[in-house]
Amino acid sequence: MGSPQDALRDGNLDQALSELQQQVRKQPANAKHRIFLFQLLAVRGEWQKALTQLNVLRDMDASTLPMVQTYQEAIQCEAIRADVFAGRRSPLVFGDPEHWLALLVEALHPDASGHYAQAADLRGQALEQTPAISGTIDGAEFAWITDADPRLGPVLEAIVNGRYYWVPFQR
Repeated sequence: MGSPQDALRDGNLDQALSELQQQVRKQPANAKHRIFLFQLLAVRGEWQKALTQLNVLRDMDASTLPMVQTYQEAIQCEAIRADVFAGRRSPLVFGDPEHWLALLVEALHPDASGHYAQAADLRGQALEQTPAISGTIDGAEFAWITDADPRLGPVLEAIVNGRYYWVPFQR
């Protein structure tokens, strides 16, 4: 048996997790092991288990409080984000949402239920109504900017004070 770090370097997350859990069982008061466990659980998307480790760290070692608070909010927002993209809730939006942004949010519902053509149609309508945002990045001009995720279009995802927002690039 190697170390969890070796397993992680080899790309074997399951083995890394198993070995790390054994280390935590042997040394439950070792904050470094628990921090690594939290990180690995977060990478794997096991949000509830990652939050559990953060809660243990908070109670175990006061020096971890800034990290715990920061990541608790981020993980809670990740869970909200998952609900948004599953069509179960709407994102918070800075300012009054324009019609095109409402269409992007509406497109998440058919997308989540496998009605991709309907979702694509709604997104197409939204993007036709979206104002072009031009600018310059590193001296290169652009006429349009959008997120690489087509579900977002010209929207920035932001976590602000523990809340998950969509912020249109035009703002």
